[in-house]
Amino acid sequence: MGALSGWTVGLCVAVAAAGIIYFLLPDEKENRAFDLLLGLTILCMLISPLAHLDISGIFGRESSYAQEEELIKAAQEQQLSYSGSQIQSALEEVLSLSEIPFEKIEVVMDIHENGRICCSEVYAVLQNREKTEEARYLIQSLVGKETEVQINVREGG
Repeated sequence: MGALSGWTVGLCVAVAAAGIIYFLLPDEKENRAFDLLLGLTILCMLISPLAHLDISGIFGRESSYAQEEELIKAAQEQQLSYSGSQIQSALEEVLSLSEIPFEKIEVVMDIHENGRICCSEVYAVLQNREKTEEARYLIQSLVGKETEVQINVREGG
């Protein structure tokens, strides 16, 4: 911000000095030449900040695209992780409310080509073999029929 204020002050001082000199000039011939000189000076002062601009960012877009791609990928990974944990919590709650004892539930999330996040697989380890089909039905009703559901039963259960 200091460079901008310094440039503005310099421009104002130049215009004020030119105004004072303009009133001190005696005849019209010299005023025309002074007008041309004043116009060129002010034009140069207006353009001078452009000489200090860093334009490498304008032409170096490839690195910016790579950074954008990394950010998009990181955001998608966070969305997948969050969505998976939310679905896992919902499945655990549904199985608990249905009194189906389980040891572990694991949810695998995926992103389709159209950008849609979906649940692709659910792995569940139950403690009771008799509740396997009921658990499969509840899980598929919550995550969708297209989701692959694998249910294992703990040995001795």
